[in-house]
Amino acid sequence: MTARTMVVRRARAQLRIEQRDTLLGLLARLGTLTPAEQALLAEYVLVELAASDELRRAVQGQQRALQAVIDQTRAAEAAIVEVEQDRDFWKELGQGARDAELRRTAERDAAKSAVFRVRAFAADIDTPSWRAPGTEVAARIRVALNDDDQEQPLPITKEN
Repeated sequence: MTARTMVVRRARAQLRIEQRDTLLGLLARLGTLTPAEQALLAEYVLVELAASDELRRAVQGQQRALQAVIDQTRAAEAAIVEVEQDRDFWKELGQGARDAELRRTAERDAAKSAVFRVRAFAADIDTPSWRAPGTEVAARIRVALNDDDQEQPLPITKEN
C-alpha cells in the first residue's frame, strides 16, 4: 500500500468514528420515542454498526490476502523471466559449442583427408619407376606422418 492510500484510509476511519459518536449522541437524545422504542432503535443501530465493523475487517483481510497473491504472482513472473533468460543464454552457448564441434570435426576430416592424399602420393612415388630421390622423399613423408601423432615434425633443410 502506498502512503497516500494509508492517509485516505485513516481519514475515512476517523470520519466513521465521528459519525458513530454523533449517531450515538442523537440516539441518546431522542425524546419523542418511548423508552422501549429508543432501546430497540439503539439495539438495531448497534447491530448494524457491529456488522459493518465485521464486514470492514473481512474486506481488509481479503485485501491483504489479495495483495499477497499479487506479490507472489509478480515474484513468479520475475522468476519465469529470469529462467527464460538463462534458458536462452544456455541455448546460445550450447549452439556455439555445437557449431565449434562441427568445425573441429570438419577440420579433423579435412586433415585426415590430407594425410590420406599425402600417403597415397608417397606410395605412388615409392615405386621402381621413380628415381632414388623419390624413394627417399616417400620414406621421409611416411616418417613425418608417423611422427605426426607425436607432434615431432622433421626439420626442412635445403638438402631435403
